[in-house]
Amino acid sequence: MPAGPRSTAAGAPRPDCSSKPSPTPVSGFGDPPPQPRTGSLRTDLVRLLGAFADALYRPHGRALRPLLAQRARHPELYAEVYRRVVLPHKEILLGVLGAAVGRGEAGPGALGVRTAATAPRLVIAAHMEHGTVPQDEVEALVDEVLMPLFTAGEGGNVPGPEERSTMGA
Repeated sequence: MPAGPRSTAAGAPRPDCSSKPSPTPVSGFGDPPPQPRTGSLRTDLVRLLGAFADALYRPHGRALRPLLAQRARHPELYAEVYRRVVLPHKEILLGVLGAAVGRGEAGPGALGVRTAATAPRLVIAAHMEHGTVPQDEVEALVDEVLMPLFTAGEGGNVPGPEERSTMGA
């Protein structure tokens, strides 16, 4: 049979997949949202975590669900999706919390590695449980869990330069 385009049973041309794909970066993740700067910790958290919940609902975010269960089998893929979806939101969250601490609206313990990680972990857990995280659930998480945690007194989880999370990426 002569070389040429392959065809499907219906006769439509089929792309030749015998060559290796070009090493292009993973696309479709979009840019993280800008850091909210409303001057209100609650409003900033609702906006940021709402955007995070929305990112988790999109195809690249939904890829985290099976990857969480299959993390040991696909650690590189999990790390890449985590890096592109979760980490940008965590960095923005630390900026929001730092601004709130600077205004006296949050205690310094809000900047602790584990304390700050609570917000995205709650949204991921709600996403895993329900498949989506509606705005009213985001607001409930902020009002019932995160605001009391981040605005708690002076003591507690005050971060130090040596503090490192033991929970991986």
